[in-house]
Amino acid sequence: MFENMGPSLSQSIGIGLHLSDARLFPVKASPYICELLNIPPKSLCICLEETTYDMDDMPLDYSHEYYPGNMFNFKLLRLNREELEKLNLKKIIY
Repeated sequence: MFENMGPSLSQSIGIGLHLSDARLFPVKASPYICELLNIPPKSLCICLEETTYDMDDMPLDYSHEYYPGNMFNFKLLRLNREELEKLNLKKIIY
């Protein structure tokens, strides 16, 4: 459905990406979003709000995206805190 839009953010700016902090939540789509997504009025959508950070924890990118509710298939990888700490990630939101 979606085509490759070109080089990735990290390729474009030449900075290594370290972490992406994303939040997914359901929302009732506004008339404008429904029109853009070609879905019925008042449909439920998935909102993806995401900030990407570099190795120094500086934000590089922020996005606020909407997807039709039937477009997502979730897969989660869960680590216990001990394993998570071994990864030495500076920014984790619990």
